Amino acid sequence: MIKLSYIFLICAMVLGVSVAAIDDTPEVTILWNKFKELKTVGNFVVGLSDNGLTVLKWSIGQNGFVPVQYLILPSPAKSMKLQAAMLIVRHANDDLSFVNTLTPPPWERSGTVSPEGNYFDFAHVAGDLYLSRWFDGIDRYSVLSFQSLTFIENEKSAVVATQLESDLEHLYALDMYNGVLKYNLSLGIGSDVEKLLVNKRPFAFSLVRELVFISMNADGAILGKFNESAGEVIQEITGVPSPLKVLPAAGSLVFLSPREVHVIDAGFDLMHTYLLDSNLTDGDTITVDYEHFLLLPGKVSGITKFDLLIETNQEEVLYRSGPITSSVVYNDYLITGGNGNPLEMYEREGDSLLAPELLRGEMTGVTDLGISMNSFYAMYANEQKILVFDIANLDGLIEPIDSLTISIEDAAKLNLYNLSEKSIQILTAVGRNKIEVFSNTFDTFESVSLWAFDKPIVEVAILKSTLYVTDRFGGITAYEIQSDLTLFECAERDLTGTGWAMQEFNNRLFVFTGNTATVFSSCLELDTIVHLPSFVLDAATIGDTLFTVGPDGIAKYDLTNGLPSLIESGGLGGSQISVDNGVIVTTDGSSIHLYFENAPSADEDVIVAGAKSVTLYENYPEPFNAATTIQFELPSSYDINLSVYNLLGQRVRLLSDQRLSAGKYSISWDGRDETGMDVASGVYFYKLETESEIISRKMLLIK
Repeated sequence: MIKLSYIFLICAMVLGVSVAAIDDTPEVTILWNKFKELKTVGNFVVGLSDNGLTVLKWSIGQNGFVPVQYLILPSPAKSMKLQAAMLIVRHANDDLSFVNTLTPPPWERSGTVSPEGNYFDFAHVAGDLYLSRWFDGIDRYSVLSFQSLTFIENEKSAVVATQLESDLEHLYALDMYNGVLKYNLSLGIGSDVEKLLVNKRPFAFSLVRELVFISMNADGAILGKFNESAGEVIQEITGVPSPLKVLPAAGSLVFLSPREVHVIDAGFDLMHTYLLDSNLTDGDTITVDYEHFLLLPGKVSGITKFDLLIETNQEEVLYRSGPITSSVVYNDYLITGGNGNPLEMYEREGDSLLAPELLRGEMTGVTDLGISMNSFYAMYANEQKILVFDIANLDGLIEPIDSLTISIEDAAKLNLYNLSEKSIQILTAVGRNKIEVFSNTFDTFESVSLWAFDKPIVEVAILKSTLYVTDRFGGITAYEIQSDLTLFECAERDLTGTGWAMQEFNNRLFVFTGNTATVFSSCLELDTIVHLPSFVLDAATIGDTLFTVGPDGIAKYDLTNGLPSLIESGGLGGSQISVDNGVIVTTDGSSIHLYFENAPSADEDVIVAGAKSVTLYENYPEPFNAATTIQFELPSSYDINLSVYNLLGQRVRLLSDQRLSAGKYSISWDGRDETGMDVASGVYFYKLETESEIISRKMLLIK
């Protein structure tokens, strides 16, 4: 008879029970390499990631940018602006954080403010904050010690106020119906307003020295400037797509458009064009050794440098460009590697890491790492090799003690298992639908078997002499490993979702599918289903403690009674976790975060989690030209209405109107209205309404 029970882990957010928290800010962060925006600040480049800022500086020795500071932000970041010496970060929840860059790094966050209501854009001029609110004009606030806002006045010269920019004395606003407005702030907002009017519908503008470039919904741009009392249109620039942004460079201009970069000379003639493989165009120009370049975030990770004089000259210029594919922690050492990263080792000293030691300098493209009692393993899928190192000699540049050739071309993971019943040790190289098996004989691994599967592999685990394989279709299959290392299928089951991670504890298998842990005894005999408080992408066990990581952060569970009991949670989200010797290491492929476990003292405050709210995420891709995906997350069941609106507040399309249970949802919009007609290019808004709140965000459709 199958023993089946359903257990719900009711965490603090439901019952109000006190739960200790892992610090949301890691003790150490290294190797950020995925940026959504780049900004030049003096001799430095600042990269914006989801969780914070990376300050980079050009290194002649590395011929690339190296990090000099990582600055964690209080919540996920969306965009940033540099105004005077103040770097301002807009968060996904529309909070604004201020970072003073007047002195050389390291920089600190001066504070964070939370504006009320929805706003399109912001600007910071002479100590005041300005927010554009479409038909409601522009609000002016005093920023008190960068901690709170005090409303001063509202101005409504613009019919629809959207984009805001500034210089030291003036505020510039885009009126979506007329053009660009310039406010002389010495007399207060609204007292002295100049207008640069255009006869086409604008959607963005850029300030370049004394010039104003206005981007139109149609191709091209309008060049204008402000004279002493009014704006003047100088000429219309044609022959190039309408730019999202115009950047200055010595002797030229850079027009950034979706998937295209156009370099324009001083006479506004096209010099050359770069075609991009992504819409990541939030970059900046920089001068290095008297040469002028454009820097853009890489599609997957890293920074791409474009020469503004030589059309075909572009290269990756971020040292350790990533993405990070694996990291393992062993005693006081952290070993990392990645597609664009060499094999490196960091040594822990107290609550910090020493500068990394290069273990293998001539080979990047590390796919996965593994560690055993005596050996350390590094898989290089492009080279179709696994290098084996003596773990006792990880000091400086090292030579492998063994090299294994992999026959499968798409190997992505390696695992090491002791088959105690067969008295052998095996190493597996896992590909899309094949697993190559290496057996350890006389301290040497040899390829002995190739297991093939009908379905794409997600994760594998071996418990005793049984192989478990989860697949992309939400299933799991168990195979008995025979004495000749062939497989015999013994069971197959459907899971509640994709089995992203598996862990063995006390002769039982824990399979993690989202917020659920399904527990099996031998050969997929169903034991228990446990509902967890957070989504799981990877897991690790140390003794009777389970650690998990996912998009919501880290969770730590006690397994003493056989089932996970939540001890503490917190930290940043990730997709991989490694734990050893009191150090928790997580990575999301773009950064590595370290948390040092210190038991809280009896007099320390415990954190009681509060109730979660509805979350509406930024659409992707953004901007878009065909279709875009809108994601939102519900903490419990809600009646929801998700609709798209134009700038006039008219509903363009109803996307969803139904009752949904708790979970994360994705809904696409194809750029059509209720009648099925394509809508025009421009700014639109998507609004999510529930019984308790209304949330809206903007998106940009470009055709």
